[in-house]
Amino acid sequence: MTRIPLKVGVLGVRGLPPAYGAFDQCIGELVKHSVIHDPELKYLVACDSVFKLQEYPYANVSRLFIKRVPGFGILLFSLIAIISFRLRGAKVLLSFGYGASALFPLAKLLGMNIVCNTDGFEWRRQKWGLTARRFFKVSEWFCARFATRLVFDANLIARYFSINFGRDGSILRYGCEQDQETVDLGSEQRFGLSKLGYLLLVMRLEPENNIKMIVEAFVASGSKIPLVIVGPSTAFFESQVRPSLDDRCRVLGPIYDRAALKDLRDNARAYIHGHSVGGTNPTLVEAVDSGLPVLAFDTRFNREVLGGFGNYFYNMESLTELIDSQDWKHAEPLSDEYSWDFICNGYLEILRKI
Repeated sequence: MTRIPLKVGVLGVRGLPPAYGAFDQCIGELVKHSVIHDPELKYLVACDSVFKLQEYPYANVSRLFIKRVPGFGILLFSLIAIISFRLRGAKVLLSFGYGASALFPLAKLLGMNIVCNTDGFEWRRQKWGLTARRFFKVSEWFCARFATRLVFDANLIARYFSINFGRDGSILRYGCEQDQETVDLGSEQRFGLSKLGYLLLVMRLEPENNIKMIVEAFVASGSKIPLVIVGPSTAFFESQVRPSLDDRCRVLGPIYDRAALKDLRDNARAYIHGHSVGGTNPTLVEAVDSGLPVLAFDTRFNREVLGGFGNYFYNMESLTELIDSQDWKHAEPLSDEYSWDFICNGYLEILRKI
């Protein structure tokens, strides 16, 4: 069946090709999926101008390069993007996150329907100051008030929006490359790591991800294998965490090569997940898909993914005990909800029926 052509403007990602996070990967997967399943759907993606030097081979995408300014500069970036989307014929705005939701009324005034993936509770993150937290709290209201359709990545977030705003929506989690074969890219040679010979964590090194607790618990443990930390550094990490590291800790910095990250996960002894704010976390999904034992901070979000197959901690002492015990459950296989086919089909249905 031939579909009617439709243009969708996309906000909330750094750019294509995807490298920087879950939302970038999600739109990348949606683009590839649409080539086969809905070729009449075209995407206009607002990208940071640094992506101009990188090629992207998909004909169903037009990238709009706009200089991205940190902080509240994202509103100017988004304003330029929304006007550009409409001038190029986009009738739908797909927003990953609600950081630009104060502009949703303008998008509606311009005749656009809005689909917003609400992400997590951004206003709860410890890294933000009071002004930023208030901004995100207000942004949450704008999102609930003006978005045409909402997408949630966890049941708990859906319940929150239902109770506080009377809004329902679709639950679409984050995906992973299920059934992808393990490949040995030489972690042992590249990083001096042996197979099943290290504990791994991948995160933004922010306080709400409990990086300080994890490091202190590991240092207090009797672990004979190293802790490998992957993620971009922060002022918090440098001042509050790095001084606590001992010679068993390895900080590799950010790694955006997805194949290299999968290699690190597949060869780890266990994965430690400290995220305490937000919904379904992509790094947790990927760790579960690798079949690793997962030592997870005990939140309802993490239990949604792991269920009874997680190894949970709630403070430094309980994590130290977990590390020393090594009596860990392995996570069970993920359901189809976490496959990219399921997720992309969900987005296509929403975009076509909005």
